[in-house]
Amino acid sequence: ERELRKFYKLLLQLCNSEDAISQGEFYDLMYANRTNMNCDKIYAFYRHYKQDRLLIVTNFGDCDERVVLNTPSHALEVMGMESGNYVGKDLLTNQEAVLRISSSEPVSLVIPKRNAMIIKLKRKK
Repeated sequence: ERELRKFYKLLLQLCNSEDAISQGEFYDLMYANRTNMNCDKIYAFYRHYKQDRLLIVTNFGDCDERVVLNTPSHALEVMGMESGNYVGKDLLTNQEAVLRISSSEPVSLVIPKRNAMIIKLKRKK
């Protein structure tokens, strides 16, 4: 129970500190990924506000899941993003990785069981 409480505390802090969560727009990724992931267990979407971009992926399942996400060109257009390399920082774990965000190349992530990733994206220079 303490771990769950700690997780929800962090999640609430992010809701208050990240404008893309509290004020941003939502872009659902499920329609573009129906055939390449377990849509009963995985849910993925973008949130964006001004210059902030978040990729949020949740795993409601009992096993870790490798997720291969397609990003439609329309999503990039709506969010004002260009295809390219981005530094992604998971706001739940503080881990960073370089992700290639493109409509022609999917992003591959491993999402822990009953967990999520909230990845803040910054264009790599």
